[in-house]
Amino acid sequence: MKFFACLIGISIVFITSATGRLFEDKYGRVMDAQLISHPGSSADHIKIDKAGKEMDVKIEVFSEKDQQFIRDWMKSTPPTVDYAFRVDAVKKKQSDIKGERSYYSSSKTQVYVYEITITNLTRQPVDNLRIDYRTVSQGQSKELQFQQGNESIKGPLRYNDTMTFITMPSTLQSVNGYGYSYKESLLGVILRIYGPGEKLIEEWRSPGIRMDKVDWESADQPVEPIKRGFTEEIEERDLDALKNLLESSDNPFRTKKPDVVKSGK
Repeated sequence: MKFFACLIGISIVFITSATGRLFEDKYGRVMDAQLISHPGSSADHIKIDKAGKEMDVKIEVFSEKDQQFIRDWMKSTPPTVDYAFRVDAVKKKQSDIKGERSYYSSSKTQVYVYEITITNLTRQPVDNLRIDYRTVSQGQSKELQFQQGNESIKGPLRYNDTMTFITMPSTLQSVNGYGYSYKESLLGVILRIYGPGEKLIEEWRSPGIRMDKVDWESADQPVEPIKRGFTEEIEERDLDALKNLLESSDNPFRTKKPDVVKSGK
């Protein structure tokens, strides 16, 4: 019986070794766990798996012997950073310029930017990260237009610290004329954060039904000059010509008053 009991005990030890390791804390308590990851060889905490549950644990809670074991493991194991960020975007108007106004038409040009604030929720300082962003607007033809930009987190950006930057200005135009009008609008912004080795670690977009349909692949296309007006070739002088036409007696949209027939009496 003692022989079979020893065999069972040995089997239990082998099973435990295959699934993890028995660690001892500084109070002598034993825990069966598996080392999962660490954020760097000089970090003060590691991630372990205990009974199928992952958790962050301070290295100092282990016994001195196990602390040395963990430090040696950290030196031989590449670090893994569990990046986490909060992104907030606030649309701000930079300018509002009204064009010439007449009885038949009016125009307006507005310039907007986004103030982007990124909060580091990673449980350690981060640095050397790249931010690519695309502002998304809708033109008079209802087609989406994108404007590209990029920033960087040089760091170190500590836990719960923030960084703020301003996107490239977006110029929006609106025209309200007799028989013709349009208004361009700024829908939101989509951004990506890249880590070492160009690894994508975060993607964020402004909330909204229309923004939900925007994907990064379409937003990442080469930016073409924004063209406005009736046709792709129209220029500002064409808008001036339109205003002059609307105000002239030759305006084809203008409703002519019926001729008044004077009575011979």
